[in-house]
Formats: sequence, structure tokens, C-alpha cells
Amino acid sequence: MLNLDSREGATIDFGAIIHTIRVSINRHNLPPLDTTWAKADITPYLVKGKSRVEAVVATTLVNRLIPIWLSLRSSGVGPTPDAPVSQDYGLLFHVVVTSYMSTIVG
Repeated sequence: MLNLDSREGATIDFGAIIHTIRVSINRHNLPPLDTTWAKADITPYLVKGKSRVEAVVATTLVNRLIPIWLSLRSSGVGPTPDAPVSQDYGLLFHVVVTSYMSTIVG
């Protein structure tokens, strides 16, 4: 949860991500983020008081299959006895939210 004054804006920075990320702020989906450095201005999605941030990162199919590897069957035949090695995925850095305030000078 974020707690920002309604006069403020904010950016959210997930850093680099392995595979994919889906982000919503107060149930509004952000446009797709560049996974080489996932950063977005979230000001339009914020509400006065607390805002809810949800981020979902995907794992690989291999990682999903590892726990059930020995029970898999194709035409009645199971896989090789050695499960594949887990693959990296997800966030590589801490998530940083930076608030800001816009001021008109003139």
C-alpha cells in the first residue's frame, strides 16, 4: 500500500525483470513495462490516502513443471527421471516508489 498526499505524484521502479511483469494500481492495469528496466509514472492511478499496488511476475514453464515432473505422462510414458534445473525469474532489485510534487513557475 502507498500512502501519498493527493497533490503528489509518484513513479514506481521495479528495475530489471527476468521474464514478465503485470502491474495494477488501485485495480487499474498499467501499460506493459519494459522488462529491461520497468519504471512507470503511476500518478494517474493514485487516490487520496492509501493506494493498492499489485505486481505479478511470471515464472517459466520449466519452473512450474518441476514440482510435478515425475507425475507427467505423454502417451503413457513419463519423463526422464532427472527433473530440469530451475530457471531464474522475477524481480532482480528492490522496488522503489518515488513521490514528487508538480509546481507551476511563472
